[in-house]
Amino acid sequence: MVACGGYYVVANQPIVRLAWGMVHSRMHSLGIGSHLTHARLEECSKLYPEYSIRIDTSQHTAPFYKKFGFEIECIEENGLGKGLHKFEMVHKQKIFS
Repeated sequence: MVACGGYYVVANQPIVRLAWGMVHSRMHSLGIGSHLTHARLEECSKLYPEYSIRIDTSQHTAPFYKKFGFEIECIEENGLGKGLHKFEMVHKQKIFS
């Protein structure tokens, strides 16, 4: 497997969350993660145009998602494990329609 990623709609809320965006470490820096993220954002925006698009990630991948219009809402130290901080991010750009 080279990469995977998905999204889900939060029950009873106008929120779509990106989930499990991963690229095999040997395949980093080839644009696969960018393509996967762009495709998920585009689909979420088309299917759920009025919904907020969100992601929880770590300090290691938050800069990657910032390039796609996500902004940090809050940070929970050790929220994903010891030394792994949880970054709650929301998509602020409406570049897809």
